[in-house]
This record gives sequence, structure tokens and C-alpha cells, in this order.
Amino acid sequence: MKKSLTLCALLVSCAYSSISHEKKWAEFKTALSDGANLFLKEDKGFQESIKRWQYWKSPDVQAVVKVRTEEDVQESIRFANRHEIPFFIFTSGHGATQSFETLKNSLQIDLRYLDDIKISPGGSSVTLGGGVKGANVAKYLHGHGKQTVTGVCECVGFVGVALGGGHGVLQGYHGFLTDQILSLRVVTANGTLVTVSPTENTDLWWAMRGAGHNFGIVTSLEYKIYDITEKQWSVEAFTFPATAEIFRKVYTQAKKNMAVQPEGITEGGFITALPMPALNLAIIANMPLAQTQKYTQVYRDLGPLAIHAQEGTLLDVPKMLGVDRTSAVCNREHGMSDIRMPVDIPTYNVEVLAQAMERFVQIATEYPELGQSFVMTEQYPTQGVKKVDERDTAVPGRRHDLLIAPDFVFESLDREGNVNEGMEEFALKMGLEVRQMLVDGAKDMGGAMSYVNYAYGGEDVEEMYGEDWRVEKLRALKKKFDPKGRFGWYNPFVEVNVDTENGGHRSEL
Repeated sequence: MKKSLTLCALLVSCAYSSISHEKKWAEFKTALSDGANLFLKEDKGFQESIKRWQYWKSPDVQAVVKVRTEEDVQESIRFANRHEIPFFIFTSGHGATQSFETLKNSLQIDLRYLDDIKISPGGSSVTLGGGVKGANVAKYLHGHGKQTVTGVCECVGFVGVALGGGHGVLQGYHGFLTDQILSLRVVTANGTLVTVSPTENTDLWWAMRGAGHNFGIVTSLEYKIYDITEKQWSVEAFTFPATAEIFRKVYTQAKKNMAVQPEGITEGGFITALPMPALNLAIIANMPLAQTQKYTQVYRDLGPLAIHAQEGTLLDVPKMLGVDRTSAVCNREHGMSDIRMPVDIPTYNVEVLAQAMERFVQIATEYPELGQSFVMTEQYPTQGVKKVDERDTAVPGRRHDLLIAPDFVFESLDREGNVNEGMEEFALKMGLEVRQMLVDGAKDMGGAMSYVNYAYGGEDVEEMYGEDWRVEKLRALKKKFDPKGRFGWYNPFVEVNVDTENGGHRSEL
């Protein structure tokens, strides 16, 4: 009899829990604006909504809310807080960091409907929705004779890149993406909507520009724009064999170029293993192709296997580089993962970089399961970046001019959708080996940093967020604006306790 009563009580408890679960989500849905969408795990459309660019350490999601208004964002945060549900922000699913691993039973707040673009009456700024893509911004502005600093890859969200600093081919003229921000509309951890600018919430203004992922949800922002002065862009791409001799020759020349690099020229390297080991180097120039030879002849003289030259407008640059919406980079097969391990340094250590690239090629050719891996070198112009005082924003490393990023690509999910943990561990191990070679090679030049938008999440806090004073200031502001660590899943700079038994919510800092 006692066992029967216990079983009955358990069944009643489960039934009540199920009703309570359904009721809370139903109430949440009714609180949203017309046009907003809510998808639970059992709903059609849920799986499509949580698709990501890559799947390594991807967050565990129990529901997706696609917001239409600022009020929807506020309601989403307040609902999640009431029910102790962890949440994160989604615009393109490009966040790739192991800090997402502990995010369980979460609410995905999807901003993609917040995609408005409106140029100011004076034509000096544009108001952008928090879910807009960089490619859409560039296209809209170009149609009005304007341009601004955006990332190059077309499938990446705009605001997330800007909050972490943000690199782009126009930064030589104007600085990082974050340097273009004039003001932001931000929903904070308690659901309050605030304006953040040089005159309002000034301490948050500092933090949002460089560490914004950890402080709030940007629903919109006002952003600087500029007249197009030179419409022509060209890309001259060179393919070299990936040998030790070539690595040394190319990087020696690139180091020389860095010292005199014009504000309209970017050099980008791409080392691959398939179909044959190759060093691909692209010179991206804000000028007609006929004018680029004085910058590119030095690479022609090294005897490349192939040269591919193209020209067009700024809108054509992503396609020229193979990172447009239709590219393989933007359209990966389901289940593919990418562990990216950035190392940012002031300049080239030619010998160490050559050795690290040799080791990368050896790994990627010896292990076919890592054959799609690559290494990026990004040498952007820095004149505009260095016009901004290093202390004015939370962006560190304005003197670390060279970005190197080993990317180990592998199949993270098997055909049944299960995580291939052994492959993840192996790819991480190989990536860390190459990364450590690069980090060790930077010791004599003041050490390496890690661009937070590329960071894999295992770096030291100081590598991602800079000097002690920066980290201390960020932590103090975190206690003020987000004492419970609600925004703490993307490369956090504070240690917080994660209660995995109760929905994965975070305790006091």
C-alpha cells in the first residue's frame, strides 16, 4: 500500500510538473509581440532554429524565442530570470568557444528579426538593428554611396563582431568596428533597457566596446558611415607550395610590408592541406588592379604556382576571397566543427611561424580526418586603429598587428547526431600543439594575445581581455551591471558557479 501511494504521488508530481512546464511557456508566448516566435524542442521549426555554423561545444537549448521588438528582448530576459533559465544570444551561430559547453537547458534569444537599417538625415551615421548581418549593411550603404567598417565574411552577424573589437579591410582608414559605434540600446541582465553612449552610462560605454558580449543584448546601435571615395577594389591571389623555404620567404616579405603598409591594403594568408599543401596569399587593395603591381611584384618574384587577379567593388571582395554567402565556408555540412585558436602578435617571428606551419601541414596531411583544416594569417592596415587611445575602450592589443589563427576542422557529429568526443579531443590536442609553438615564439616581443571573437575559450583571461587593470575594471563593472553572471557564457572574464542540476543557472559572482 505504501509503495502504491509513493508511486501515485510521483505520478501526480510528474503530471503537475508537465502542466507547469507547458503553462509557463504558454504564458511567455502570450507576453510576446505579434510576429515573435517561440519554439520548444517538440515544435516544428526548433531544429532549424538551432542550426549553427559549427557544432564543437555548442550550447544545449530547450527553447528558441525569435524576438520582434526591444520589449520582446526585455520580456525574454525577465522570463528567463524568473524561472532561472540560462540564456544566450543568437544572430548567425558563429560563436565557437568551449565556454558554451556548460550552457544547458538554455533559452536561445534570436535577434535575426531585428534587422532594420536606416541612414540618418545628415548621412553621417546609420541606425542598425541588433540582428543585422554585416553583408546586408555593406550592400545597403553601397546603394546610397556610403560605406563603413564591417567584417569580410558575409554570413556573420554584425553586432557581435563589433562588440569584440572587430576587424575589417576599411580599418586602416577608420579603426575597428567598435570604434565606429556612436551609441547603443542595450537590455541589461535584469531586463532594463538603457542607452549607452559617451554621455549616458559611460562606464558601460567603455565595457561594451571590446567586452560587450558579457554585459547585455544590443537591440540597436548608431554607427558611423562614410562617403565612398575610391570605388575600385582588387584582389591578387598567389598560390605557393607549402614548404619551409617558401614560408620563410613569404613571411620575410610580409614583415617588411607591414612596416610600410598603406591604409587601403590588407594581406591575408590561408594555409591548406588539400588537395595539396599550399600557402595561399591574397593582397586586397582599395585601388584598381592596374595600380597594385608595385605592392604585389615582390610576391610574383617568388615564383608562385598560380596567380589569380580580380577587381570589382567592396561588395565583391567577399566573393573574391571565397567567404561570400554561397561559399563552402558559409555553407558547411551539418555536424562539421571548427576549433579556432588565435594568436595575435605585434609582428612576424618568421622562423617560428615557418616551423609552426610546417607542423600544421604535417598534421593535416598525416590525419585525413583533419584534412579540411587551415591556418589564417590576417595582416590588416592599422593606421585608423592606432588613432584611438588604447585606454578609451575595453579592446586590448591595438599594437598586436598580426592575427594568426590555426583552424582545425573535423566532423563533430556522427550520422546519428552523437558527439564524436574522441575526435574533439584529438583536434583540440593538435590545435594546442601548433598554437603553443606560436605563443612561445611571441615571448621576446611582449607575448601573444587572443582576439576574443576568435578565441576558443581555453586562453587565460589576460590573453583575451588584456592587462590587469583592464580585467579588474571589467570585473568591477560586471558586479555592477550583471552580479549574477547572466551574460557569462561567451568567453567570460569572471569565474562563476554553474548549477547544472537546476537548469544551469549561475550563482552570484
